Amino acid sequence: MILIEPLFIVICLMLGVIYLQSGLMKLRSIYAFKNIVQSYELLNNEHVEKVVALIIPVLEIYISLSLILFKNLLLVSAIGGFLQIIFIAIMIEKYGKKLPYGCGCFGIQAPSKIDLKHIYLNICFFILFLCIGIYDMSSWC
Repeated sequence: MILIEPLFIVICLMLGVIYLQSGLMKLRSIYAFKNIVQSYELLNNEHVEKVVALIIPVLEIYISLSLILFKNLLLVSAIGGFLQIIFIAIMIEKYGKKLPYGCGCFGIQAPSKIDLKHIYLNICFFILFLCIGIYDMSSWC
C-alpha cells in the first residue's frame, strides 16, 4: 500500500506532462489542428470544427495543469476519461484509414494510418484517468 501514493503522483505528473505537450502543440498550430479535425470527416461543419479545434487543446492544457498541480482531480479524471472514450471511438471508426495530417494525437504529423497502437494508447490513457479518479475518491474516505 505504501507504493500507491508515489505511483499516483507519477501517473498524475506523467499524464500532466503528456497532455501539456499535446495541448500546447495543438494550440501553437491551431490552423493545422483544425485541418486534422476536418480530416476525420465526422462533424462536416466548418464552424463546429473550428470550435472543436480550439476546445480540445484548451481542455488538454486545463487537464494537464490540474494534474501537475493535483487540483480538481476527480473532475479532471472524468473530463480526461470522457475525452479518451471519444478518442477511442474515433480511432475505432477510422481504423485502417490513412489521415493526411496524421491522427493529431501529439501535434501535427505526417500522413499516417490509424492502427491498433492508436487505439491501445487511448485505452491506456483512459485506464490511467480511471485510476486517478478511483484513487482520488478513495482518499475521501
